[in-house]
Amino acid sequence: MNNKHHENIIIGAGQAGLAMAFQFHKNNNDYIILERDKVASTWENQYDSLTLITPDPFLSLDGKKFETSEKFPTKDQVVNYLREYASAFKEHIKLGVTVAQISKEEDDSVYKLITNQGVFTANNVIVATGYNGKPFTPKLATDLHHSVIQLHASEYKSLASLPKEKKTIAVIGSGNSGIAIAKELSQVHDVALFEGNVKRFPRKILGIDIFFWVSTLGLFKIKTGTFLGDRLAKKLIPKGDPTYGYYPKKIAKEYGFKLFDRLIKCKKNILTDTKSNSIEVDGVIWATGYKTNYHEFIKLNIFDENNQVQHFRGVTAYDGLYFMGLKWQSNISSFLIFGVKDDAKFLYKQMQSNKKTTKKYISKILTVAPIEA
Repeated sequence: MNNKHHENIIIGAGQAGLAMAFQFHKNNNDYIILERDKVASTWENQYDSLTLITPDPFLSLDGKKFETSEKFPTKDQVVNYLREYASAFKEHIKLGVTVAQISKEEDDSVYKLITNQGVFTANNVIVATGYNGKPFTPKLATDLHHSVIQLHASEYKSLASLPKEKKTIAVIGSGNSGIAIAKELSQVHDVALFEGNVKRFPRKILGIDIFFWVSTLGLFKIKTGTFLGDRLAKKLIPKGDPTYGYYPKKIAKEYGFKLFDRLIKCKKNILTDTKSNSIEVDGVIWATGYKTNYHEFIKLNIFDENNQVQHFRGVTAYDGLYFMGLKWQSNISSFLIFGVKDDAKFLYKQMQSNKKTTKKYISKILTVAPIEA
């Protein structure tokens, strides 16, 4: 028997992959998780001082409560929680496996996964590697002089990531990571924060955390494929991850760093914003987000002209190929820890129906992919 064939293969052992594994495990299905690094490695690799913006009541997966005495847990607490969660099905997790290619022949009933540890095959493949696949740095970064220190936010870990002596450091991007890193850097360095196109919400409304308002009003339940859900997704997705309670002007004043508009030009060691304000810098932290990289290893016709996955709630036009952890996969909470469990339940039900991808789903997948007969 080929021990590299499984009914279900999950790629990625973060919260999305683990939520999907829970469904297979509790129903005694055949499955395996392929993970290139370690369980929860994406969280572990974040900067050391990361504190979640999501309150602890919204951090539990099915079957295990997230317990902490702090309202906003640290990244280490999240890593520990996910690894404890994964221990229940550790025999199904294979670490150190990098998937280089996923393909499927038209007349074949299984998917072929080429990895650094040989070829795996599966009837169902669930891609749960996360939508933040590849750090993004704008092209104008190449216009900076080689003497300027440059790090993407994914490479920044702590103050030790930069020289100890005082420098002028620009942080490009005013999302959650950009502002948090700028605040930390201001302890030692002169900081310039360049704003980005970010959707901002208050942390509290009438003294109550916004997450509880969103939950109470049922906004976490509004699904894609509905009029309201599609309108919300259209407004929020292009803006990147929203911030809660992070207002650059107020924070810049409190922490003593300079605030600039959106960066439009780099020349040698000078950065210029849209209002023609300039500053000379010694280093730059690019908190400019990530791009998806699914198209680099999935050799199937499921992408639009912008290399975005065409799907409806994680269901693609290829029977047996699914996604977990996409931004707004089914609603606003899909890429958050507590939100992935509902998506996992939905996909599991779809897989167990023993039907081809239904017409009602296909009609909602704006796809260039062929529909299998």
